Amino acid sequence: MGAGAGDRRERARPDRRRGGLGARFRGGRHVDPSGSSLKPCGSGTLEGWIGPDYNLFYEIELRHPNTQAVAESHLVHPRNGVISFASTLYGRYQVAIKPRQGLRRVYPAMLITNGATFSAHTYVNGDAGNDNEVTVGDYALISLYFGLDSSSPFWSPQADLDGDEEVTIGDISIMSSRFGEAGED
Repeated sequence: MGAGAGDRRERARPDRRRGGLGARFRGGRHVDPSGSSLKPCGSGTLEGWIGPDYNLFYEIELRHPNTQAVAESHLVHPRNGVISFASTLYGRYQVAIKPRQGLRRVYPAMLITNGATFSAHTYVNGDAGNDNEVTVGDYALISLYFGLDSSSPFWSPQADLDGDEEVTIGDISIMSSRFGEAGED
């Protein structure tokens, strides 16, 4: 069948407003024209973390740059300090990254493509309450679990800020050094 007036096949057209050559816009979001997943990645460390990577995770949100509405979210474990995730989105998005017990960092307009990278960053530690700020509530939570380790039925990994599987003065020290700080929205 020729490419006449009756041809209804969708064609990828250059559209710079919608993510560049070949990008399609579906359901309010840019989609990779190949339909495959993209793998943005970067490196990050959580300040004071000495535990293994499998005990740490990062919450990642891809947000529309104008509305900040969440288009996609991920929960990932780093591998050797590298944070990566699979995404079907394509184009410019805000990327918000919050490690467990850390403060959120927002990259304002990252171009999501295959192989896109975000800069290396050391994330602020001390948010045991997971509310994106280091306050007296975090101190109360760490105090509640102080002296317990992973063998205790009452132990909480949220209070273990350094990842050594016990709640000690080291965790209080991490929290105290960042007391009063808040992450980005």
